[in-house]
Amino acid sequence: MNSLSISFILNVPLLRRLFMCKVVPPGIYEYVLARTKLLDQVFADALENRFAQIVLLGAGFDTRALRFRDRNKGTKIFELDVHTTQQPKVAILERKKVPFPDELVFVTIDFNKQSLAEALSQAGYEGKAKSLFIWEGVTMYLTSAAIDSTLDFVRRSAAEGSIVAFDYIYASVLRRENRFYGD
Repeated sequence: MNSLSISFILNVPLLRRLFMCKVVPPGIYEYVLARTKLLDQVFADALENRFAQIVLLGAGFDTRALRFRDRNKGTKIFELDVHTTQQPKVAILERKKVPFPDELVFVTIDFNKQSLAEALSQAGYEGKAKSLFIWEGVTMYLTSAAIDSTLDFVRRSAAEGSIVAFDYIYASVLRRENRFYGD
């Protein structure tokens, strides 16, 4: 299914409901909306409180650095993701002539195979600076070792007052086993 057909389906209410019932596990749509609203507020608060840096772990097609550009008074924002996700995002934004904020740094990484410390260090990350780490919609796709390694990096490198905001979902929910639905 291409992006044009998905766009059409999502813009027609009846088709969207059918799509959501057949493809998306129950409650996921509402969960994603609530998660986005909460993490938008956490991001905006970090900018307001002049955190030195914000690290989006597995940024995907996140647009917070663009949407909150006017509120940013010097906070460096690192967007980390695999090349196969990050490259198309950058290409789309460039094709649409969307200017990138000076504070935005793209960092290519595969959390399951590469060192977060090395990737961020090479990108200009300042250890021991007050930082916000947002890890949205990613942990369920990583190995336990990658999750442990990432959290260990945050523990060792972030200054006092730093924040980690993340979500998780049981893999069984994604597999539609519904072992936890309604509990």
